[in-house]
Amino acid sequence: MAESAAPQFSLGQRVQDEKGFRATVRYIGPVCTSKDKDATWIGVEFDDAARGKHDGAVESEQGELVRYLSCTDGGSGSFLKPHKIDAGAALADALAAHYVAVDAPLVAPDNKLVGQYAQTVRGRHKQIEFFGEGKIRLRQQVSALDACTLRGASVSRCGGSGGGSSGGSGSTSALSRAAGHLVSLDLKDNLLSDWQETFEVKMSTACPAHSFMKTVECNVKYEVVAAIGRSLPNLRTLALAGNKMQPLPRPAPPLLAGAFDQLEALVLNSAGLKSWRDVATLVPLLPALRELYLASNRLGDVLQVSSADTALSTDATAAATAPGTGARGGSGIRVAGMDQLRVLDLSDCGLDSWEQVVAFAALPALVSLILNHNPIPSVGPIDYTADFQALEALQLVGCAIASWADVDALSGVAALRSLRFGACPLTANMSAAEARAIVIARLPSIHKVNGSPVGPRERVEAERAYLRMVAREATAAMQDKATRDQWPAQLQRQHPQHARLAALWGAATIGASNGGNAGTGGASLASAMVQRTFPVCAALWGAATIGATNGGNASTGGASLASTMVQVTLLSEAAASRASPPALKKLPSSLAVGRLKQLLKRLFGLDTDLQVLYMTEDRDAAARSPLDDDSRPLSYYGIANGCQIIMSEAGTQCHEAADAAASERVAREQRELQRQAALEAAKRQGHMAQIGGAVAAAALPQPPPPC
Repeated sequence: MAESAAPQFSLGQRVQDEKGFRATVRYIGPVCTSKDKDATWIGVEFDDAARGKHDGAVESEQGELVRYLSCTDGGSGSFLKPHKIDAGAALADALAAHYVAVDAPLVAPDNKLVGQYAQTVRGRHKQIEFFGEGKIRLRQQVSALDACTLRGASVSRCGGSGGGSSGGSGSTSALSRAAGHLVSLDLKDNLLSDWQETFEVKMSTACPAHSFMKTVECNVKYEVVAAIGRSLPNLRTLALAGNKMQPLPRPAPPLLAGAFDQLEALVLNSAGLKSWRDVATLVPLLPALRELYLASNRLGDVLQVSSADTALSTDATAAATAPGTGARGGSGIRVAGMDQLRVLDLSDCGLDSWEQVVAFAALPALVSLILNHNPIPSVGPIDYTADFQALEALQLVGCAIASWADVDALSGVAALRSLRFGACPLTANMSAAEARAIVIARLPSIHKVNGSPVGPRERVEAERAYLRMVAREATAAMQDKATRDQWPAQLQRQHPQHARLAALWGAATIGASNGGNAGTGGASLASAMVQRTFPVCAALWGAATIGATNGGNASTGGASLASTMVQVTLLSEAAASRASPPALKKLPSSLAVGRLKQLLKRLFGLDTDLQVLYMTEDRDAAARSPLDDDSRPLSYYGIANGCQIIMSEAGTQCHEAADAAASERVAREQRELQRQAALEAAKRQGHMAQIGGAVAAAALPQPPPPC
C-alpha cells in the first residue's frame, strides 16, 4: 500500500469531491483494476449513496472479487484519484474568506458591480449599483462579533495555510488574535472528523494570549491541549452538527480533562455517533455542559453502555451493595456524569423503549428532554417520587405511542409544563385542534402544547369538550350489553381525569340543563354531571341520578317538553352566509342532527349535504365537538343552554357529491315528467279503454293455476 504517496490523506478523514459531495476516506493504496498498478487511489464512502459506484469490492483480471473497503450503504463506495479530492480548508482561511477584511478590494468600486447589468423596459442594459459596501463590511468584521457561523465551508482543520495540516504557529497565532474573543462558533456541515482537531479549534479561538502555541501535523500533543485548555477560554457554544466525528480513545487522555471546562452548549446532531460510548467518553471532559444536542445519531445502546460503565466503576465495597441501589436503582439503569445538564436532545436516536428514556430520569437539573421521532411505543412506568423531578418540557412528536393512557402517565410528572405531541398512531385520525384539546384536558398542569400557550378559556373549553366526548363513549358502552357491565371500571381506567372534571364543571352544566337550578335533585356534583353528560346511563348511576334528571322526583315517568328545551345560538361560517346574523333558538334536546340541518338550510340557504356542524361554548375557542351523526339527538352531544352550533361548508369533494346528487334528482324528475307526458298522450289518442282494462285486470284476483 502506497500511503506515503498521499500523505495529506488518512483513514477516516473527511473529504469532498470536485462537485462538493462529502465522503469519508476508507482506503488508500493501489487498486487491481487500475492500468497503473502502482498508482495510489483513495477509496471513499460517500454520504450520498447515489454518488457511489460500488460497495468497495472490484473484480480482478482473474475473476476474483477483491474487497478494499466496506460500506454501510452497499452502493456508496468509489475510488478517486488524489488530485480530484478536496481535503478541505483551514478554519483561519475559511474565516478570512467568509468575513472579508475591511481593506480587501471592493466588490463594487465606484458603487458599481463589475459586469452586473439589469435590463430596462426599453431593452437597454444598466449597470447595477451597490451603495454602503464599506459600512456593511465594518459591521461584518470578526472583531465586532461574539458569534461566527461557517456552515458548509469545508473546514477540516484548525490552522491556516501557513503550514501543515493544522497550520504553523504563525497561522494559529493569527487565528487566535482574530477570533479569540468568540463566544459561539457554528461549524455545521463541514469536514471535521478528528476530535483532536476539534480540541485545537477550541484552543485557538479561546486563548489569544498564548501566541507560543505550536502544533504537530495531523495530531495535537495532549500536553499542549491540557496546558492551553486550562486557561480562561471564552467559547460557550460549539456546533458540530453534520460533521462525521470519530470516537475519542477510551478512556480519554487525562490531560484533556480541562480543555472544555467553560463550554456550556454542544451540538452534535447527525455527527455519525454510532454508540452511547462516544458520548460517555466525551461527557467527563465537559463539566460545565448545560445543553447537549445529539439528534440523528445511533444511541440505542445507552442501557448496555451505562450498565457496563457502572460495573467497571464499582469497587469491592460497592459490589457488596444490595441489588436495587446505586446507579441501578429501583427504576433501572441510570446515566451518570451530567449533573449540570438542562437540555438534552435525543431525537431520532433509535430509542425504542421507555426503559431507555428512564436512564436519564435521575439527571437532577434536566429541564427539557426532546425525544422526537423515536419508535417509543409507550410511556411509563414512572416513579413520580424520583424520576424527572426537574423536567418542565417534553417532546414526543413522531413516536409510536398509540394509547391515551401513555399521555395520562405524564400527569404525575410534577414540574411538567410544556409538551409537544403528535404525528403518532394515536393522533393519526385526528385534527391537530382535536388532539390538542384532549391533551389539555388530560394534563391539568400543562401550560403549553405544541409551542402554543394554553389560556384559561381554552382550558375550560377543552375540559368541557372532553366531558362530552366521554359522554358519547358512555352512551355507546351502555347501549351494548357486552360492554355495559365493564364500563364503570373502564371509565376510571381510561379517563382518570373524568371525576375531577365532572366535579369541577358539574354545577354549570347542571344549571344549564335545568334552567339555572344547579341543585336539582340533591345529587352530588359529580354524579349529577355524569347523568347530564350520560343521558342513557340511568341504570348505571342509580335512582339518585334519575331524580336529578327529573327534578328530584325519581318516580316521574319523563320530563315535560319545556324542561327538555335548550336555548342555543346558530351561526354560519359558510362563505355565502357568513355575514348572516346569529339566530337564537330554543330546540328540544331530542331533536335529531338531521332535522337541525334542515332548519339551518332554511336559515342560511346551504344544502344539507354540504353542512358540517360543530358544537362549542365559545365561537373563538379552539375546542369544537363535531356533530357527525345525523341520526343522533342533540342530547347525545351534551348540548345545553348557552351552547353555540356552528355551521361550516364542506370541502370540494362534498361539493362534487352534492352536485352529483342534485343532478340525479333532476334526472329523476325529468324521467317522471316524460312518463306523465306519455300517459297524457295515450289518453288523447283514445287508448283510455285499453288502459282502464289493463288496470282493472291488474286489480282483480288471479285464478288459481290448473291442477
